[in-house]
Amino acid sequence: MGADFIKKACKGSGSENYSIQDSIEYVKGILLVKNYSIQAISVLGLFLLSSVAQALQQQSLSSDTPENPAQVAVAEDKPNILPVSALNDFPWPAADHVISYGTDPLQFGELRLPKGDGPHPVMMLIHGSCWLADYDIAHIRKLAHAFTQEGFATWTVEYRRVGNEGGGWPGTYDDIAGAGDYLVTLAKSHPLDLTRTITAGHSAGGHLALWYANRPERFKKAETVTPVGVLALAPAADLAYLHEKKVCGHVIDKLMGGSPAEHPDRYKQGSGIDRLPVMTAQHIILGKYDTSWTPVGRRYVKQAKAMNAPIEVHEALESGHFDMIDPDSTTWPMVLAAAKSLIKK
Repeated sequence: MGADFIKKACKGSGSENYSIQDSIEYVKGILLVKNYSIQAISVLGLFLLSSVAQALQQQSLSSDTPENPAQVAVAEDKPNILPVSALNDFPWPAADHVISYGTDPLQFGELRLPKGDGPHPVMMLIHGSCWLADYDIAHIRKLAHAFTQEGFATWTVEYRRVGNEGGGWPGTYDDIAGAGDYLVTLAKSHPLDLTRTITAGHSAGGHLALWYANRPERFKKAETVTPVGVLALAPAADLAYLHEKKVCGHVIDKLMGGSPAEHPDRYKQGSGIDRLPVMTAQHIILGKYDTSWTPVGRRYVKQAKAMNAPIEVHEALESGHFDMIDPDSTTWPMVLAAAKSLIKK
C-alpha cells in the first residue's frame, strides 16, 4: 500500500524518474499543506523511506528492459490484434452473382460458387455492423471468398439496418428471414445442396445467424430453409444486456424501438438468448482479446448450455473482435474447421 501511495504521489507531480529525496520532499509538501505537523512527518519517516524503496524496486522490475527477460517475453508473446481500421484495407473479391431477394435496394445477396459441378454445401453469411447503416457488406467479402475457396457456396446478404429506411424492428429481421428463404429460389438455378445449409455471422451478424435458426413462425414462409448448423463469431446475442450497456450509441434501443420493459414481446422474438433453446448445432467462436463482445457471447453460451442446446465453444487465443473474420489470421483454421464440422453432421 505504501509503495502505491508513493508512486501515485510522484506521478501526480509529473515526475516519472523520481529519486528517494524527491519523493520525500513531495510527500512532505503534501502533508504540510494539509496542516500535518513536522512531528507527524518525522513519525512517518521510516514508513516513507521503506515505501519509496519498495516503489523504486517495483518500478525497476516492471520496466521493459533486457534486465527483465520475463516481462519482455510476455510482451513478445502477445499477438498483434487486428484493429477495426484494418477492415478498410480488406480486398473486395467480386461475387459470381449479385441477386436481389426483395424490392429495397439493400435487399440483395452476393452468391459465390466454388469450383466443381456441385451440389455444394451452402453458407448464408451475415456481416456485422452494430446493426448500424454505417457498416455494410464490403468488409465481409474477404471471408466469403475464403469460404468459397474451401468448398462452400456462400450467400452473403445485405440487409436494412438502423439508419436505413425500414431498418430496425421488424425490417432488419424481415430481411434476414427473406434472404434465407430466397435460397429455395436460388437452388432452382444454381447447384446448391440445401440439406447442408448453415448460417454464419459475425457480431451483430452472429446474433442474426443464431436468430434465423430458431426464428418465430411469423418470419417463415411456406417454402423455407432449415439450417443444419450455425457458426457464430463473437455473437452479440443478448439484446437486453446490450441495451443495458448502451452499446454502439444505444443502438439496441433504436433497433428494437425501445427498451425490454417497453417492448418485451419484441425482445422475446428478436433476441438470440430469448430464442433459446436453439436445437440446431452451434459453434461459437470467442476471442480472448475481444473484451467488448466476448462477455455477451459468454452470457449466451452459459444460457444455451443450461438448456442443453447442442453448442460447442471455441476459444480463439490470438483473436480480438476482427481477427476471426480475417482468413490471413491465425484464427482462420479454427473458424474453417468449425464451419466444415457443421456440414458433416
